[in-house]
Amino acid sequence: MLLQNPGKIGDMKKYIVVILSLFVVLFANAQKKVHIELTPKNAEIGETFNITITSSVPGNLNFDNVPDLFIQDYNVQRGSKKSIDHASGTIRAEYYYTFTGMITKAGQYNFGPVFITNGNKTHSSNKATITIGEKVQMQPGEVSSNQLQDPAFGIIQTNKKTIYEGAPLLVSCKIYAQYDPTHVGAYKSYTVPRSNRKHSIGNNATTIKHHIERFKGREYYTFDYDKNIIFPSRIGTFHIQPFSLNLHQGYESFPVVSGDIEIEVLPLPENPPSDFIGGVGKFSIESNLNSKTIKQGEVFNLKVKISGSGNLHNISAPELKLPDGFTVYGDPIINERYSIDINGAEGEIEYEYNVQAKNAGITELPETSISYFDPNKEKYIQSRTKEQKLNVVEDINFIAAQENDKTIKNKDLVVHRSEIRNIISIVKNNSLFGTTIFWSSLTLPFLASFFLLFLTKKRSQIDENIKNKQQRNEQLAQLKKHIEKAKSNSTTGPDQQFYPHIENALIKAFEIKMNRYGEQSREKQEILEYIDDQERQEKIRSIFASCDQAKYGFSPDKASRLETLNNLKAVIHNLNIIKW
Repeated sequence: MLLQNPGKIGDMKKYIVVILSLFVVLFANAQKKVHIELTPKNAEIGETFNITITSSVPGNLNFDNVPDLFIQDYNVQRGSKKSIDHASGTIRAEYYYTFTGMITKAGQYNFGPVFITNGNKTHSSNKATITIGEKVQMQPGEVSSNQLQDPAFGIIQTNKKTIYEGAPLLVSCKIYAQYDPTHVGAYKSYTVPRSNRKHSIGNNATTIKHHIERFKGREYYTFDYDKNIIFPSRIGTFHIQPFSLNLHQGYESFPVVSGDIEIEVLPLPENPPSDFIGGVGKFSIESNLNSKTIKQGEVFNLKVKISGSGNLHNISAPELKLPDGFTVYGDPIINERYSIDINGAEGEIEYEYNVQAKNAGITELPETSISYFDPNKEKYIQSRTKEQKLNVVEDINFIAAQENDKTIKNKDLVVHRSEIRNIISIVKNNSLFGTTIFWSSLTLPFLASFFLLFLTKKRSQIDENIKNKQQRNEQLAQLKKHIEKAKSNSTTGPDQQFYPHIENALIKAFEIKMNRYGEQSREKQEILEYIDDQERQEKIRSIFASCDQAKYGFSPDKASRLETLNNLKAVIHNLNIIKW
């Protein structure tokens, strides 16, 4: 039949070629992406923020869709980078444009879409939104009479003088000058005791944008500098130590040394709720299932997301409340999507749990609750998820497997004492003392008890080994999953889809190496102390530094992703737990 219709065969080939051509064109266009991103997502009036545009195709940029109140400054960068897609092995080029600017009125503003035109084709981007809030009222430190006599002086200012433990504190320098300053030199930042690190807010370039302000009856040129969010780690009173700089007017400069400022950190109220996650700020919680209907014995995915602002980066995972017959496998996969802005750590953290359902029927999964401390209301607040229904369909095969497993366990644990005590003897006299039956009846119960104890202990060791092996296999599976996701996002996508998987893979690898089954080892110092090789320690420090840089909103250079991935590969290779 086919030989009798050669024309149809030719037509079919043409159709196939056309379909394949369309597929190739659509696939190629799908790979060409233009993306716009604003950092931070929240800023105050007059604060400088960044606009980053990335594109997989070169061309002419149309950046006209910006708010009327947007004031762009002269800090513009552009360039291109090449990277390797580990999934396909292809080399990709990425083109980027970076702008900075500010908005002088509070509100919510949209940027984009932007357009890249290449020949007769135009590629559009997403839209990005930023929220501009009123300028945060800062409380200045003391100014001495001697400072007022100088050509220029500086003070440290904070948004609050008293805060609760865990709450973010906004700190910045403010400089006053009787002359028109041009730039800052030889700057030495203020130091903050009882704080792990500072998180920079806004643009701290050496060039300055000043305005005229009246202070103590005199007009000064003034500007803010070195604005940071800090999270004091201990309660009590402490002083933020002075900063120093040279304030230039052209080639001439005047040295400026500030005073200090006192801050009081209050403890949280006693007796926090049992579901307190350590959050200080304002948070909410929600959850969702990947499926509403599953078969008995299957594992479903439960995602719990905590959103808000404050010390989001320091909260604990919420405690799940699951009915009988539901088992959580392994640690949750943690996806962190937040940045540091004037409100602290703002964004969301998602906990992804794998749960097995062993009991059939329609089950109502209870709500998950969290409590946090609201420093404005000065009390603990509770937030809850909604209850969700899950239909677990009965599976005969799973039930049979469970019954069989119970039978095997019962057989393993039963000791037949009747067989041990089944002794046949002939009594030749009326006295049993000293006879074989006497000693047998005296010792056999002890032997039987010892034998039972031995078997029970042996069984416990076997169960423990099986449990450890299962947990190790689960951890290995999670490690491989983090590595694969890091590889696939090493050249594309935002940092939040790459660096969290890098950090989790590194931590998970050491949990496995250190035999931490069923527990987490998230102390970076503990990991570093486990390694006695200086070169490997440096690689680990470099990985954690890159992850922290991305976590707190300071995106590392895209080219550094490959270096971070290679460092992780080297560390895991030396641990010798899996093949890369």
